[in-house]
Amino acid sequence: MPEHVLGGCHPEPLGSYLKALGIFRLVSEQLDPAVRGHWRGDHFVLRTSLNAGELATFFLAEWQPSPLVSPWNNGAGFAREGKSPAAVESVAGVERSTAARLAVYRSTIVAARVALAMASDKVEVVRECRAWLPDEALPWLDAAVVLASAGPAYPPLLGSGGNLGRLELSVNFMQHLARVMSFADGGEVPGASPPWLHSAVFGGSPVRMVTASAGQFDPGMSGGVSTSPLGKAEGLVNPWDFILTIEGTLAFAGSVSRRMGSVTKGTAAMPFTVDSTPVGYADACAGEGTRGELWAPLWGRPAAWPEIERLLGEGRAQWGRQQARSGLDFVRATASLGVDRGIQSFARHAIVERLGQNMLAVPVGRVAVHVKPAVPLLHAVDAWVERLRWEAGAPAQVTAALRRLEAVQFEMASKGGGLRLQEVLIALAELEAVVARATSFRDRSGLRPVVGLPAHEWLPLLEADGASVELRLAAGLASLCDPIRSDQRTTSVERDAGRLSLFVRPVSLGDRQRLGWATAGAKVPGLTARPLVEVLAEAHRQRVIRVVQGGGEQLVTDEHEVGVQPAFAHGIKVPRQDVARLVAGGTDDATLGRLLAGMLLLEDWRCYPQPRWGPEDGSTGPLLPAWAVLAPFFEHGNPRLRPQTEWVAQLAAGQVDQVLTAALMRLRIAGDRQVLVRNVDVMAAGVEGPRVAAGLLVRLSKAAYASLLDQASAEAVADYP
Repeated sequence: MPEHVLGGCHPEPLGSYLKALGIFRLVSEQLDPAVRGHWRGDHFVLRTSLNAGELATFFLAEWQPSPLVSPWNNGAGFAREGKSPAAVESVAGVERSTAARLAVYRSTIVAARVALAMASDKVEVVRECRAWLPDEALPWLDAAVVLASAGPAYPPLLGSGGNLGRLELSVNFMQHLARVMSFADGGEVPGASPPWLHSAVFGGSPVRMVTASAGQFDPGMSGGVSTSPLGKAEGLVNPWDFILTIEGTLAFAGSVSRRMGSVTKGTAAMPFTVDSTPVGYADACAGEGTRGELWAPLWGRPAAWPEIERLLGEGRAQWGRQQARSGLDFVRATASLGVDRGIQSFARHAIVERLGQNMLAVPVGRVAVHVKPAVPLLHAVDAWVERLRWEAGAPAQVTAALRRLEAVQFEMASKGGGLRLQEVLIALAELEAVVARATSFRDRSGLRPVVGLPAHEWLPLLEADGASVELRLAAGLASLCDPIRSDQRTTSVERDAGRLSLFVRPVSLGDRQRLGWATAGAKVPGLTARPLVEVLAEAHRQRVIRVVQGGGEQLVTDEHEVGVQPAFAHGIKVPRQDVARLVAGGTDDATLGRLLAGMLLLEDWRCYPQPRWGPEDGSTGPLLPAWAVLAPFFEHGNPRLRPQTEWVAQLAAGQVDQVLTAALMRLRIAGDRQVLVRNVDVMAAGVEGPRVAAGLLVRLSKAAYASLLDQASAEAVADYP
């Protein structure tokens, strides 16, 4: 079947998209029911047995315009004398016409006058119109105004019942009809109409336009404030563009819809139209006036008009168990099989207030429909975020953090990738931290800390773009925990010591392992505000204190002195070379701190298997001798070597030489004499104690721990004079 690439029909601006739908619908309903249409790149393609000349002849001489009337609007030409004389004349001009293809239009105007005479207010006019207007006029009525239980509602595509500010669409439709066709039966087509039609449908050479407004459908041609170097310009319109655009709007007939899980009982639900989420485009502004977003579907397979009519009528965009209600919901639906399979992508249009107080449908990007495995994870945070979003009186810092979370979620859902999922987790942690600091707002809203994010679901997708050193270290630190006692006799000290997250996150663990806010914030505050190694060193020191306070099997006494084993029982084992980089200062601590803050939100680390992150024998990478000597003392379950209780505090204070002296003495007693040839002053020179204390928190494999002293001993022999 021959194809016609409609060079005048593009996905953006919105008017051009609607124009393609209008052409497709009219050709199918009035000329060729076998016509097929689809999008190819930036153009709409028609498949029909008709040639270009026959298509042009149809629109110029045979096409029957849809009978658009809006008697409920004061400026629609049905008001009493003295009101909108130009509009009154436009309606009268169609009513006086004799063209056969305007017969339904004439009867519609007569029926509208009857409906208007029988009603006393706007709502009654709409009801009477539904009773009196012919069937051909009802799609416009459905698209322009909806009588919901709470009163009339206006889908944003057509403004307030067919009014876009001062632009009354049905009147302008009639005025443009007079420019492109003869109202007299057998009259000649105006000379400018054919070139206008060719430009509108097939593109090509520019044509001289008329001074008029395109409304919100073509922001670049609408005119208004700041549209000219002189400050204001008149709008310019190709009459055929306007006519076919309005014909295309009828494909989006509104209806009252009770959506599953909707907060409101009845809303005007335009297909593929959702509340605005001002993120995902460069000039997004949170305080900007908006009437929502329209996500225009683009399909690549040739389809008949009834298929597309059904697609547009259903407007399926499912996020979870409910219809998408916002731009963020919609983009997540495109990445999780929440839209019809035949749609390749969506052209997103934000209906926002620009150029003064004009509402404009601004193109803000395209989103491909492609399943992204990480997107369903976002369901787990929706309830917490939604409760926060609808809570009144949120501080500015909370609002800003919430908007950043929405922005990174949108980016991740539209483009995917492990790095973008990391940004989502980081933004969620930042939002929780801001909420934790806003104590009065937090307590008033009843918000609790973030819970319900299983590590075994998140971590494989977080490392989808490759596991960086910082990611592996963050996972190793965030997973540090102790076994959960089941005897209900666990003291508060033991509970507080049982997870690293309970030291650096502003939360506390109550009975039945329920997470709540810590009264005074994090025990060790400043995870992303202070130098990371200082925070981790202090957390390590606090861990030692609480292990000692808790007593139990962690304490060990021998004939020389008391030692304590503060190492966590569980935790992902990190490659030795990664920890060596941390203690040597070779990591990006800012990135590591942000990743750690995010990963501390994850739960159930005990269920996560040890990842395969490379060599576990510790045979590669640089080695800091001071750390190599001390690390075996912090291996969990090491029956031979235990650190002294004050070592971590001394390291945090920079007293590396004192700790090394004591450690080397204990190694000599244990029989590891070879290490003693090291000069303590040489080993401690330039070593940052807090970095070593931070590195000693991270768990290594048994092979890695064993190799550390071997390598340190070998180097000691080489250095021995």
